[in-house]
Amino acid sequence: MAELKYLNELLSAAAGILDSAAAEIRDIPLNPTKENISTIGKALTLIIDIQLQIYQIDPKLKPEYLKRSSPYPAEINRRYGDIVIKDADLCDLKMYQEAISLYEDFISENPPEFFTNMARNRISKIKKDYSV
Repeated sequence: MAELKYLNELLSAAAGILDSAAAEIRDIPLNPTKENISTIGKALTLIIDIQLQIYQIDPKLKPEYLKRSSPYPAEINRRYGDIVIKDADLCDLKMYQEAISLYEDFISENPPEFFTNMARNRISKIKKDYSV
């Protein structure tokens, strides 16, 4: 089923590009930032829906990371996602220090290293991009 494999690769590449575009929209920011990122999120959801159909037809194409459950509790994923959304809103309002404080507070809760690293990277990016 080479056709499905190729389609899945194209969809994965498109999803990666859209994900990068969402980050750029957040960092520029391109207003209305929240709505623009939400639109990209909807497009990503549609791509994932198509990929899930592909994986039902040919389970060998399903990536390993989808075959196992997340090592992180759903609550920590949700919590970090909420912070990212609030960060975008605060940066839209030029409230950079408040956005940084969200991540610092999160780090103080001792989340898994993966999330701590993402939060630290975002703090560094805000400081660099906005001269905070």
